[in-house]
Amino acid sequence: MTRRSTTKGYDLTHHATHPDDTHSQCGMHAVEVQLFAAAAERAGVRQLTVPVPPAASLAELRNRLVQVCPKLKALVANSRWAVDCEFVELDFVINGDTAIAMIPPVSGG
Repeated sequence: MTRRSTTKGYDLTHHATHPDDTHSQCGMHAVEVQLFAAAAERAGVRQLTVPVPPAASLAELRNRLVQVCPKLKALVANSRWAVDCEFVELDFVINGDTAIAMIPPVSGG
């Protein structure tokens, strides 16, 4: 199921994950990644669903995120990653329901 809305000129498409989708049938877990700033602008959405195997590392999630949305490739390596509101390193293992956020570099004045 897809729901589409527009906010501040962004087309925000939300993908709902059904428990019986093909990811779960292949032993993959659907992980929701929140996108902010330039990442949301490039992807055209504020959240993406990324299939990962059980006990995947953040590094593997990043690789799979680029497969899901190639437009994010330039930002992935330079972004900070937070899990449940705490910054984590690439060796962090993703278990269960966690809130994962990609926070790209920002500049300001």
